[in-house]
Amino acid sequence: GLWQEATLFSGAYRVDLFSQVLKVVFAGGFAPTSWFADGTRVAGFALARPGFGIVIYSEATQKYEEVTATGRFPAWLPDGRRLLYVSAVGGLVLLDTVTKKSMVVFSSPGETISTGLSLSPDAREIYVGMSRQQSDIVLARLPGSVP
Repeated sequence: GLWQEATLFSGAYRVDLFSQVLKVVFAGGFAPTSWFADGTRVAGFALARPGFGIVIYSEATQKYEEVTATGRFPAWLPDGRRLLYVSAVGGLVLLDTVTKKSMVVFSSPGETISTGLSLSPDAREIYVGMSRQQSDIVLARLPGSVP
């Protein structure tokens, strides 16, 4: 059936939108934010700790892998290997999930990313909500993208 992830205070649930069957995926504080295109993995972040932390859930193994100790709002890039996420200090980080290497791709002194992020279909641009004393929407280009 058609599945959708839902985050409730008591954990993460997978809901079949056709049969309306609810399946507990993770009891506790996991917020799923990005399902990879092939449907095999879901990236999210841990809610039950300071600094959060990026976690990947595998449909095949039904296990979780913590890939960073801090961060939130991860989003898969189309290559299935890299994730973008919001750092604990509000910048934007690109993480290679295989090598575990990361690099800051965007930060703005005095401002923090205050919402999740949305990738363009070609993954060359990112929309995020920024906060200072008010919220703004900012467009950032990924390294190596052509304007």
